[in-house]
Amino acid sequence: MTLQHLSSRTLALAIASVLAPAAMAEQAGDAWVKRIDKRVERMRPTADETKFNLVGWAPGLRDAIAAAKASKRPVFLFTSEGYINTGRC
Repeated sequence: MTLQHLSSRTLALAIASVLAPAAMAEQAGDAWVKRIDKRVERMRPTADETKFNLVGWAPGLRDAIAAAKASKRPVFLFTSEGYINTGRC
């Protein structure tokens, strides 16, 4: 084997060793992204779990009273010491 033939093989192996892991990493990255997307979708709240968001919240008591008068409905005053999203309020 000549030195030129050996160095072209070495160069080809070096290029392949750089490109192959990059392609494998891209495929592994795609699989990882898909796995995370599926996990996020499973954790996403269902429509029943987000009914709380349908409540017509007012930014303040005066706004709530004005909205209640306009719609001829009562005001429900909710106070909280804690975190409402955990159910411990």
